[in-house]
Amino acid sequence: LNAIIQLDTDQFKEGCSASGLLALKALVNSSKKMQLKTQILNYQTSSINTQNAVLSQGHVSVAFY
Repeated sequence: LNAIIQLDTDQFKEGCSASGLLALKALVNSSKKMQLKTQILNYQTSSINTQNAVLSQGHVSVAFY
């Protein structure tokens, strides 16, 4: 989340295993070049529904403007 907020793809190297990581890096790089700002709209993990924190998946909604 910090990598997205700060538009810093170097932070993705620190153990990030997100699905769609290549597309996310491209979006962050493009947003940085266009001098866009970011705002996290929502972040949840699937553990809310499954009660399983070990096998949870994170979901984030972000606005680039």
